[in-house]
Amino acid sequence: MIRRLLLLTICIYAAPSFGQVWTYDFGTVSDSVTSGSVTSPTFLPAPSDGATAYARVGSGGGKLSVRNYTNFGTGSALRIQAPTTSSANKFDLYNMSSPSKTFGIRFTASFGDSLNNAPATPSGQFYFFAGHGSSYSGAGAFSGTQTFTGIQWNFSSGSVTMSNRAGSSWASATTPTIAYGTSIDFTFYMNGNASSVTYTGVDNVSRSLASNTWDLYMNGVYVGNLPKAQLPADSVISAFMFYGVSSTGNSGNMYIDNIVYTKNIATNPLPLRLKFFDAIPDNNSVRLFWKTEVEEGIKEYVVERSADGTSFATIGKQTGMKVNGSSYTFTDLQPNKNNYYRLKIAKEDGSYEYSQIIAAKVGKIASDMKVWYSENNLHFDKHNHPLVAVYDITGKRIIYAQLASTEYIMDVSSLVTGTYFVRIQDGKETSFLKFMK
Repeated sequence: MIRRLLLLTICIYAAPSFGQVWTYDFGTVSDSVTSGSVTSPTFLPAPSDGATAYARVGSGGGKLSVRNYTNFGTGSALRIQAPTTSSANKFDLYNMSSPSKTFGIRFTASFGDSLNNAPATPSGQFYFFAGHGSSYSGAGAFSGTQTFTGIQWNFSSGSVTMSNRAGSSWASATTPTIAYGTSIDFTFYMNGNASSVTYTGVDNVSRSLASNTWDLYMNGVYVGNLPKAQLPADSVISAFMFYGVSSTGNSGNMYIDNIVYTKNIATNPLPLRLKFFDAIPDNNSVRLFWKTEVEEGIKEYVVERSADGTSFATIGKQTGMKVNGSSYTFTDLQPNKNNYYRLKIAKEDGSYEYSQIIAAKVGKIASDMKVWYSENNLHFDKHNHPLVAVYDITGKRIIYAQLASTEYIMDVSSLVTGTYFVRIQDGKETSFLKFMK
């Protein structure tokens, strides 16, 4: 029996980025490139900071694919299938606006075959480079003189080994090996200034980063300090790239998702304490949902709203629960038609940092996709494998899954009695549903 049904389709859009911290997410795109090169937004989502996204598949086969992978990432992710030759298959972000001499980046990665399992005959290499120069916008693999940070992941029997670019050569692998099919969060903090820089890392520890060096973290754990490659001292860092080469039978694959980067690690730390930060319009209000990663030293979350994305004002506060992985929700009862939200994360020591900015537009729109709740099921009509997120009244994200293009019903019978909010992202279209079970 249907207890109550509320159908609400409202527009919410990805936030433009203001300040110095950006998120690059592959959304729910499903596409691939098998030869040649393309630039955003033809194949890849357009970066919000004015940079250009670039994808290229050279000779030697392989491809770049963006779609949902059931055992990796959230929503769509990027898979780079390496060529059999040294002609790189690559993904770049270059020409970032207002670059600086410090740079921080976090991303999730995994290595394996086309199903993200251990390759039967592992071979090939994958790379990450950050720096400045024309190699990031062209077909070439990389230029040592344009590289500040370099990492190589080498496919070998049983696991992937790592080494770093030190000056003009590759240093011996001193970092942990990586099992095939395992998701790893990598974080790099880089300092190309002539003097040291103090920053707060993903582990919530303040560190001094020496000139012309960079710090490596894996899964939030500090691994060590490493020297830069050959990019001249005092150069800006305006681009980064991933690419693969030399894989027998195109058997080597790298998976990439959840990219967050900052151009000033001292004043704009990476917002890594949030697992997600989302907004769902609810009639004439907007519900905000977020979940933390790390809460040690956090005093409170100050909710700020803006009508233009630049001038923010406080509209509420939530005291930190001081438990890692806590879920929060806040309701904006007097939103504007266009709203930008961010969290000011205040720490016990008096310092603070900001989350990424998200945006919500309140107002009904025409939509081909319809969503409704009935008899313990969510029903979908006219869609193209949407990404579905379900939140409960306390802010917990209960479901986060992507439907196949042939699925039109999602079983939610396991949900307990209560009120739920649903966000459905289908390509560029986003719809919302509030229902009571």
